[in-house]
Amino acid sequence: MEQATKEVEIENAEHINDGEMIAVKVGDKDDDKVLVVRYEGKLYAISNKCSHFGVSLNMGLLFDDKVLCPAHSAGFNITTGAPEFGPITDGVAKFEIIEKEGKSFLKVPNPIPHKVTQHMAKRDPNNK
Repeated sequence: MEQATKEVEIENAEHINDGEMIAVKVGDKDDDKVLVVRYEGKLYAISNKCSHFGVSLNMGLLFDDKVLCPAHSAGFNITTGAPEFGPITDGVAKFEIIEKEGKSFLKVPNPIPHKVTQHMAKRDPNNK
């Protein structure tokens, strides 16, 4: 069964400067927000909620292609949502951005995922 998705316009996307990030509301709940970042001329979108502590990432610091959580400096890659460093093991969701008729839209599933569990190596029971 395919998950339902919706498209949400990124208001004034053309005015987001390189190195700037904004939170875009995409759902009914207060924390249904996606972080939109312009990096090297391209827009990227990841969950706005830190997978470690749930803090809003738009209040953090953008450093190259990483956003740092303001609570514990957990770092996430803005192009993939993958965890980069800090007190985290899980990444954040990444969202597709679609260009239509000169406007930018976020393609978001319902419900909106925030945390993405990373694949880990399996333990070898024979390795003592």
